[in-house]
Amino acid sequence: MTGMKWNEVWRLPFVGDLEELPFKDDKVCVVGMFGKSQVGYGTKSTTINTILDREVFPLHWPDGAGLQSQEETYVEAFYDKSKNVIYLHLVSVFDTSMLVSLCANLDRDLPYADVHKFWRDQELQHARGLMFLFHVCHILVALHPTCTFDMSYGQLLRTVDSVRLKMLPILQDVLRDAPVGAEWKSAGRSCTPRLLFVFQKSYLPTESETRAETGKSKGTKHSPKKRLQHRIEDQIYRIFRKSRLLTNQSKDCLFTVPPNQTFVYIQSGDGPVDAITNLLSNLHQNCAMGKEAEIPASRSYQMSRRTNQSALMNPPSIFLPTKPNGADDSLLGFLWQHIDLVLSGKGFDDSVGRNPQPSHFELPSYKKWLTVCNTLYELLLTEAGQHAKVQGCLETMGSSLDVETKFSDSRCSKVLPLASSAYQNSLPSHYTSKVHNNQLAQAMKVFKQHARGPAYEHYVLQLQEDCEKFWANGRQLCEERSLTGQHCVHPFHTLPKPGQPADPEPSDSQVVPCMPHNSRARSLCACNCGRKQAQRDDPFDVKAANHDFFHLMEEKCCSSLEHISFPVFQRQPQGTPGEEAAPTPEEEPPPTFQPEMSIKPDTEPSKRKDSVLSSATTTASGGLSLALSLGQSGGSDMFVSMLHADQNSDSLAAVGMDSMMAADSQQQEAEAEKTSQLVRQPSVTESLPGMLHSDCPPGILPKFSSWELVSLGPVSQYYPSMGLEQPGFIHGSNFLLAWDIPIHTERPQQGDQAWPAPGESQSVRRSIPHGGKPRRGAKDSDSFVRVYVGYEYECARGHRFLCSGPDKVMKASNSGSVKETAMKLLSMDMPLYFPCPCPSRGAKPHLGQLMRVFITTPDPPVQIHLHPRLQPGPPPCPTFYPQDEDIPLPPSRLWVLRLPFVYVGEAGVISPPRDSQPLLSCKVLKGLLKATIVEEGE
Repeated sequence: MTGMKWNEVWRLPFVGDLEELPFKDDKVCVVGMFGKSQVGYGTKSTTINTILDREVFPLHWPDGAGLQSQEETYVEAFYDKSKNVIYLHLVSVFDTSMLVSLCANLDRDLPYADVHKFWRDQELQHARGLMFLFHVCHILVALHPTCTFDMSYGQLLRTVDSVRLKMLPILQDVLRDAPVGAEWKSAGRSCTPRLLFVFQKSYLPTESETRAETGKSKGTKHSPKKRLQHRIEDQIYRIFRKSRLLTNQSKDCLFTVPPNQTFVYIQSGDGPVDAITNLLSNLHQNCAMGKEAEIPASRSYQMSRRTNQSALMNPPSIFLPTKPNGADDSLLGFLWQHIDLVLSGKGFDDSVGRNPQPSHFELPSYKKWLTVCNTLYELLLTEAGQHAKVQGCLETMGSSLDVETKFSDSRCSKVLPLASSAYQNSLPSHYTSKVHNNQLAQAMKVFKQHARGPAYEHYVLQLQEDCEKFWANGRQLCEERSLTGQHCVHPFHTLPKPGQPADPEPSDSQVVPCMPHNSRARSLCACNCGRKQAQRDDPFDVKAANHDFFHLMEEKCCSSLEHISFPVFQRQPQGTPGEEAAPTPEEEPPPTFQPEMSIKPDTEPSKRKDSVLSSATTTASGGLSLALSLGQSGGSDMFVSMLHADQNSDSLAAVGMDSMMAADSQQQEAEAEKTSQLVRQPSVTESLPGMLHSDCPPGILPKFSSWELVSLGPVSQYYPSMGLEQPGFIHGSNFLLAWDIPIHTERPQQGDQAWPAPGESQSVRRSIPHGGKPRRGAKDSDSFVRVYVGYEYECARGHRFLCSGPDKVMKASNSGSVKETAMKLLSMDMPLYFPCPCPSRGAKPHLGQLMRVFITTPDPPVQIHLHPRLQPGPPPCPTFYPQDEDIPLPPSRLWVLRLPFVYVGEAGVISPPRDSQPLLSCKVLKGLLKATIVEEGE
């Protein structure tokens, strides 16, 4: 042998030159060992070493001490030259050492199905190793650690026999060129092997013990051991005959058992000694020896170690002398009577019945046997040498051995239709993923109650896949929700592109229909000015909610009215440079201004009436106007002229000290006001996708305005005795509340008149507190201006009403008189949502939303400014507003500020308050209206 000695154990397949074998022409008998081993010293290797009368096969310890961990089934071989016998040892998962190694390396997080597949593959490898032994051996010995026959051998051997018959044509084709006889090539093996059984751990009394107990001499016919062997033989023979593993014709069977010879052997006193028993015995001897003689500690430890080691490696009464004649009752004698028939060339004639047919038999040489052995080992035990037919046969073997999976498949396939029916029960024509998940959970519950075994996880995935396919097959509902929380009622669809018409019926090339979202929920809503109402669809985006509907209504009603536009994003025209030229030294701002705050003139003219408002505000108040804050050129020129006035203030040094101090104070106030009104220049390249609020980055404007400011005409159109003459108002709740603004007309004393301070404007503006009322005992020089204000709420049914305070709906008398004033409206936070007084069918009333604010503006010198700030949710909800600056309203007009229909922040839609939340958690901040008095200088 190349690379190994002939008297050593080696593993199949044989690697080396067959021509260099020293005993290649010897006629050999092949004995195969398989079965199960016990924990401890009594392994299969120990039993084989008992037959060989020396330690040849290595001892496989469960902890793997001195042995590499093995995870694949393999076959060990040894050639006993003295007796011309080849011993094969199958090491598989049924050996304790390999089982421990597999468990140690097994992933503990594997699911149950994967763990079951892992052990099934190991059992399949064991079955493949058995098939190999049944094709290359003359005698097979099944070792079992107890004296009870393992019934699982019946199923295992039947499976091996059925697969052997299917693979017979493949074996004939493989052995076509082998140096063996024709009968070997035809049958695929040299003979029908004999199957013997060796049972260990017998606690039966010996013959001497039996005679001592019964008091009889040699008159007993059989000992208890012999009687047990005969009974086990009869039991095994009946089982194999019932299962058709043994028939009358031995050549058609997988194996045979001798009809006139014993084929069961029970190891008792002559068997291998357990390692634990040896250790305890040696420990007892050492302790007894320590009492009789005093031995040094170190010497006693060495002696004990040698004694234990010798007892483990060479246990007493294990190795028996070789008796080839088989005259004794030892394990070697039991085995040799069968080996002698093979080496003599007679073979086995185990057929029974009236017309027994002789079976073929061939005694090969060592070289011929190794040639056939390597060929069959590569075909049956390696993956590389297998072709498609062999792989199919091995898969059939695996499925036949895996009874649990077959039962689990049968059970789960029976329960699967029941679970599918539970999913489809009471389903609508189209449904959302929430309904799908609920029905799937019900189906899984039904399946879990009845399904069992390792196929459970596979069929769970199949159930989920079937339910997904059933849902996706035209039953899937659109998952999109509207801004009010309603689901789209259409089946799964795509949205049409801008300018593309809707196509509810999909064409052949179109998989899903193309249509806009629709929840079929409609509400009655008024236009910007409130003079017309129309049904509106449930919006699915903020532009449709706050802009598109009101834009369509404006074409029918509000297009001819006066508007004040709010700042929106305007893309920079092509050809306009991105950066403007640096300002001249005269236009540079004072050093007290921030570097990034600058005023850039806008060359694009306003499309609305902002220029008129800018000139009126600048003349009346003498401060920076709305046009300046938006970056218009008129405000920039005014700012430059005021800066020139500040630079020439040194020429007024002759003015008195008091006048100078007053002028300095006014100049500081004017500069502070200018600084507060300077804002970042709006971006021309980036826009907001939604609404403007306090969390937005500075300088970025929305693409569209969610607010509208419309004038219904002159203030004379509103009659306080009749209220607002618009549709939808609940009776008695359409009257605006009065706000009396006091005007102090007292002239300054003659002695207090002085020259104007440097930079002092010709007009002075004073702020008026909110909710001003006539003071009792006022002087004749005090007069009052009356302004009418109303906060309008609107519910989804189109009912409209005004509130006189945060907790009260405004209610006028039958004559039209109103006792309340606008003090609470202007000095307190107002709720954004308020219960509608209209009747409701349910216990929960309809919720009205603040949609419009009505204001009548007086004639000069009183100026009204809008400062809307809304917080539609509890903190940390941002504050929404149409623009950063206050909005001055032109005089003598009836104005309507239309508020957004929905509020969308960076986190999504801000919903109305729940039942558990107070109404004032969503509020309009106080200070929405401001009044200033402009007194003309003489």
